[in-house]
Amino acid sequence: MMKVQRYSYIVAGIAIASGATIAEAQLYDLADVGTLSGDAHSIPKAINNAGQVVGYSTTDLAVGVDRAFLWDGGVMFDLGTLGGDESTAIGIDSLGNVVGSAETVSTLNAPAHAFFLGEALMEDLGTLGGQASWAEDIGTVGEVVGGSRLVGDEFHPCRWETDGGLTDLGLLPGHCCGTARAINVGGTVVGSSSSVFAQSRAVVWRGDQISDLGTLSGGCCSEAFDINDAEQIVGFSWQEGRTRRHACLWAGDSRTDLGALPGGLHSEAYAINTAGWIVGSSWTNLVPPGEPRASLWRDGRVCDLNEMVSTRGDWTLIKARDINDLGQIVVVAVHNETNEQHGLVLTPIQRQPGDFDGDGDVGLADYRILLNALVGPVKDAGSVSADACDALLDVDDSGDIDLRDVAGLFQIFGQRR
Repeated sequence: MMKVQRYSYIVAGIAIASGATIAEAQLYDLADVGTLSGDAHSIPKAINNAGQVVGYSTTDLAVGVDRAFLWDGGVMFDLGTLGGDESTAIGIDSLGNVVGSAETVSTLNAPAHAFFLGEALMEDLGTLGGQASWAEDIGTVGEVVGGSRLVGDEFHPCRWETDGGLTDLGLLPGHCCGTARAINVGGTVVGSSSSVFAQSRAVVWRGDQISDLGTLSGGCCSEAFDINDAEQIVGFSWQEGRTRRHACLWAGDSRTDLGALPGGLHSEAYAINTAGWIVGSSWTNLVPPGEPRASLWRDGRVCDLNEMVSTRGDWTLIKARDINDLGQIVVVAVHNETNEQHGLVLTPIQRQPGDFDGDGDVGLADYRILLNALVGPVKDAGSVSADACDALLDVDDSGDIDLRDVAGLFQIFGQRR
């Protein structure tokens, strides 16, 4: 039986003279990926280690025509289709190869097929016999995973091999539907398997063996969205039937409740990088549908990414879709005035030691932040600090914030003068 662990999250904002918190210091720069010409919205799906982003751009989120895009170096490219009108890019590897789904003809309710796009034209990956298929992720050696309809209403998780073969990955006993969502360097695949009653279970495929990852504390359902090369798997699980759903981490024989932001009931984790940093969404109140906030889980804490950008402007970050191994995060954000949704790329700001406020200099403001930290963290349910913020204050890397850090800061301050 798997062991269930639960993190005890610390709600700790460190107050400074301005009334702000250390969690609001400049941790990430923000870049808007924009939209394709004439569109209002862009929804990102993935980011690779080169900072390239894929997703879809559309005029209207409900009834607009969706077009797959690649954002590279500040420029957005329309990736086209398989002959129809619409397409969506869902995954991208380190070489810039893109996978997703695209319509094959321009008709009402046109079928969409999984595609692979490298340096040549978009390639139709085919189906398991049904009319539709979709690709969710691409591995380091070119294997593609996703799902396909069979003849009839069922749809199954599948893997497209590098030699062109297509494999049905199979489902849990008694289940009828499922999809594969991610594959790691070792070829391990994660996704979901569902019964006719739409009760989904997070699953992992190792070779031709499928395993149920289970749920948190009596939950009915779970979903797995991503896996890293260390075999850490993230997604979400319902608890106590359908009382609440929380982001979940499966690792080895344990599963961990990742919790939610203070005051929230639900959270979901969508991606994990090689360092074990996890991103997703957390809802900030108990009243449905709630207010989603893009979130980062790191070393046992959850942080609202809205508090960790240098200049947020008129954007509210609602969903963190993916994170690469450099720590770049791609999020969905809503414009507070126009209600448009855009993809934004968050890039970590590299700061010199002692620059707690992120202004590019070590000065008296940083000294004031450290002195306030020495007095002790101020409990503030409205602000959550990440471990990354706490580590900035530990100048001597001792694991504690103490007078030695003040001495270290003065030394840095003297070197800068």
